[in-house]
Amino acid sequence: MNAPFPAPGLGRDAPMPTPSSMPAVYADLLALLRRQLPFALWMVTRIDGDDWIVLQVDDRHYGVSAGQRFVWSDSVCSRMVRGLGPTYSPDIRLEPGYRDAPIAARLEIGAYLGVPILRPDGSALGTLCAIDPKPFEPPELADGQRALVETVARTLGALMELQLRHDALVRRSRRGVAPEIADPVTGLAERAAFEAALRDEQLHFDALGGDAGVLAVGVDHLETVRSLEGPAMAARLLQAVSGSLQASAREHDLVARVGDATFGLLMPGCRSAEIDLTVERLRRRLEREGLRVSIGGCGLVQATSSARAWRVACGLLEADRTGRR
Repeated sequence: MNAPFPAPGLGRDAPMPTPSSMPAVYADLLALLRRQLPFALWMVTRIDGDDWIVLQVDDRHYGVSAGQRFVWSDSVCSRMVRGLGPTYSPDIRLEPGYRDAPIAARLEIGAYLGVPILRPDGSALGTLCAIDPKPFEPPELADGQRALVETVARTLGALMELQLRHDALVRRSRRGVAPEIADPVTGLAERAAFEAALRDEQLHFDALGGDAGVLAVGVDHLETVRSLEGPAMAARLLQAVSGSLQASAREHDLVARVGDATFGLLMPGCRSAEIDLTVERLRRRLEREGLRVSIGGCGLVQATSSARAWRVACGLLEADRTGRR
């Protein structure tokens, strides 16, 4: 063994991890593992459908970075989880279940080590894995090394499960808006609550990957309605758009009034590839109800941050509005 346990920041007096500290905790655990088992690359990953998301990485060779996504079914880890090969292989070229994995054609892999990160029901949430371009000499891991890797994987599973439960509670808490802080016209959350939700979603993204859709919806000609037909008619128009947006939202989505004529929608789990379809589906629904709006949308993965996704969505809203004049 090359270094004592625990890793920096993980001693008995260290504070409990919080959502914002999760990437740093991952990094500490990978640094610990590198000192014991000096693979060229160590990763904490999350499985999301057929996306294999790198949550944190300690890489000295391959150029892999946190946030990068691979195809899960192409990976050696997917085969390990399915029981097609061992958790440790000193040379995957000698493993029939591993040597033809598509990722091996993209990344030069000699030695491999991987264990699943499990949820309480036994399903794989992600993997803790390491690779090296050269084969390793030891045919087997020492008992202490294997126990350490398995303990870290269990620790990661517990932390990630807590994060998932925390995020579910946070999203559920957005459903009700106290009257004293709600928008007085629509009863929706206001801009401050929407911006806080964007920050929460960024923490989820940093800790667990995933994706989210961010939409900006602008009510066309609101000022004209207000000046020609009066504030009461303008308020009814806003309420009609608000009602339609809420009826379109899923249980854990957030709809907020973020400006005089602008609404924001935050849709956790909506993939970036689905944004255009989501925008058009929402536009058609509103138009069927006689409501003219301009819409822009962007995915968190596509933009790489929730704040940037909101800025892109607002820019696309303005482009949509200009094109519809």
